[in-house]
Amino acid sequence: MRNIQRGVILLCLACPLPVATPAAEPAEATAGKPELGTEILRADEELFDAFNRADVDTMAKIFAPDLEFYQDDEGLANYRQTLDDLREMFAKSNGTRRELDASTVEIRPIKGFGAVEIGTHRFCHREYAQDICGEYRFVHLWRNTSGQWQLARVISYGHKIED
Repeated sequence: MRNIQRGVILLCLACPLPVATPAAEPAEATAGKPELGTEILRADEELFDAFNRADVDTMAKIFAPDLEFYQDDEGLANYRQTLDDLREMFAKSNGTRRELDASTVEIRPIKGFGAVEIGTHRFCHREYAQDICGEYRFVHLWRNTSGQWQLARVISYGHKIED
């Protein structure tokens, strides 16, 4: 019986969950704030445009000062640790870049806080004259403070975890 339960759980985990693009979301997903999807995608684009240019200063302004960044293969990092990690990565000058898979993005409001953005993105870098890429899932919690969207929480998963 236990093996059957484990098999059912594994099957459920293996099945992808349906997601919708912001344009395809039902009206109730952004009730009272139809521009939410556009605003979050604009904030996402601003953040990762800075990432692709290795512009840590711009990223520092988009990250909330109380940022918590959870990554399955590295654990928890705060605002300062995240900026230090980015500086170290960009110093390697290997052309790391991020590409959003817009077809996987789902954006929903979080009452009294901001919004959640869930999706898949791809990171690539040059190594031995070829692109090395990986596709990962993410959950971004965006907080709107005085009309400015800041990334307050990040959950990044789907990395190869080494012991």
